[in-house]
Amino acid sequence: MIAVLSTACGVTGPAARPLALRLKPQIDIPWGAALDVFENVDMPRWIATVKKHLPNTELLSPDCLGALVSLAYNRGPSFGNAGERYREMRAIHAHMTAKEFGKIPDEFRAMRRLWPALKGLRDRREREAKLFERGLGILSR
Repeated sequence: MIAVLSTACGVTGPAARPLALRLKPQIDIPWGAALDVFENVDMPRWIATVKKHLPNTELLSPDCLGALVSLAYNRGPSFGNAGERYREMRAIHAHMTAKEFGKIPDEFRAMRRLWPALKGLRDRREREAKLFERGLGILSR
């Protein structure tokens, strides 16, 4: 599989899609290997990214931090990006700076405005808000 994948190194843009479709039948990543990389490489990297971009993360419970990691994993560490699309992300940064952690679940819920027709994304933000609340002790475990 490494030899097959190496043929795609450096291929980007319009040329990548047909190549990916051609190579797909030749690639079979075992679930255990994928999970190992996710748990031991991807998640530590995303946790570090959130800690780098948000102050006071060391004061959060694992559930609160997990909700923020989920958000950043899906939206990128865009806590300082300009524009209306990132209003709630900037607000989360401000709440973290001010140690106003109880205001953060409302920001998860407020950003559902971005996906009016995508129930899955709206539901994901609601689950993250509830996870954050659970981490604050607002909801029962």
